[in-house]
Amino acid sequence: MSKSLFGKIVLFVASIIWGLAFVFQRKATGDLGTFTINGTRFLLGALVISPFLFIKRNYNIKEAIKGGLVTGFFLFLATNCQQYALIKANSGHAGFITAQYIILVPIFNFLFFHKRISRNVIIALIMSFFGLYLICGLSDLNFDFNDFFLIACAGLFSFQIIYIDIYSTKVEPVILSFFQFLVAGLTSMVMAFFFDTISLEALSNSMVSILYLGVMSTGLAYTFQTIGQRDVEPTVASIIMSLESAFSLLFGFLVLHEVTGPKELLGCLVMFVAVILAQL
Repeated sequence: MSKSLFGKIVLFVASIIWGLAFVFQRKATGDLGTFTINGTRFLLGALVISPFLFIKRNYNIKEAIKGGLVTGFFLFLATNCQQYALIKANSGHAGFITAQYIILVPIFNFLFFHKRISRNVIIALIMSFFGLYLICGLSDLNFDFNDFFLIACAGLFSFQIIYIDIYSTKVEPVILSFFQFLVAGLTSMVMAFFFDTISLEALSNSMVSILYLGVMSTGLAYTFQTIGQRDVEPTVASIIMSLESAFSLLFGFLVLHEVTGPKELLGCLVMFVAVILAQL
């Protein structure tokens, strides 16, 4: 198996894990504040992969810390902008705007790093955009003030993806992930002490959600992102990862019994075709 194929597979698995994470995010939001959710999940994620600090000893600690500071900072801003916006925003509307990192990644890569993209990938991007529109079930695209947080989230996730691409070739991916989680977790918890009401009872009620978000969605899936992006071009990686929208729809139907119509199913099909086209 080639490194590129392996990278695409782990990114695909990450998108499945993130799709299910949507269910647990919805459940945790009722009990915990925005910063508390992200602070606990990222610190738990860092704890889960911390043994690799001692297993993999031959790494550049300065580059690891530098990469962790940059990617962790963007991850902290992106996830908290998203979580804050979700308090008021329609989930489909929010998912559509947030997932526009699939468009922003190649644009930012071209503007700031002069990286060109192939014709097939451009077509795949257009198809992904259309597929996301169908999946999110939008009847209009009227923007309000809350949407600026979602637009910021999409832009911030774009830079997180781009800088993961840069640093994953310089630092062992699991080590980079540890410092990324540590930075995002600590900054979120500092903000939580100022802006959230932290309750042990609320944490206990959301324990299952926090465990999934921390161990699976953060510790495993975000580390898979770092591993996968080492050998996959960031624009293609963003298209694969955007499948989380399709999987969130699937798990919403299976777990939360949310209604899924033919338009949403068509959107899923369009996105899967787009992912295949991007590989050609």
